Amino acid sequence: MHDQGELFHAITAYERAVELRPNLFQALRALAGLYEQKGFRRKAAEALERAVHSAPDPQTRDAMRQRLLRLL
Repeated sequence: MHDQGELFHAITAYERAVELRPNLFQALRALAGLYEQKGFRRKAAEALERAVHSAPDPQTRDAMRQRLLRLL
């Protein structure tokens, strides 16, 4: 959906995925990017904060923290 330009549908799909699996890192990261792209900074920060806690390794966790700090 994202590739087809249907960003709000993609956001809805990622929200549902995260609802079903709260620690799904890939969905949280993508959701944060979509929110940021649409200008929803607070929602992007929330998704990034959750992504930090769900990151699979320390390097990825640090990258998510840096992205969160840039957003704030």
